[in-house]
Amino acid sequence: MPWNPQLTEHETAVLRLLARGHTHAEIAGMLRVRPETLGELIYQVRISLRARTTAHAVAVGYETGILVPGAGGSRGDVDVSRGS
Repeated sequence: MPWNPQLTEHETAVLRLLARGHTHAEIAGMLRVRPETLGELIYQVRISLRARTTAHAVAVGYETGILVPGAGGSRGDVDVSRGS
């Protein structure tokens, strides 16, 4: 059975922003969270993807289809709204 990691929408947004080269400070500002909260989100992404580093998490994101090469286009094209 293939491994199919699950991320929350917020975790997926963080992973996409990391893959597009945004800094932690930029991502925290875009998501309107404290840097400490972002650190926890990144940690959860790494745990969910069984990744040792953030770069490894991005690679696993592409390998598992969570991230799609070329999707979205520019660095700022990620929906970071918190729809409730």
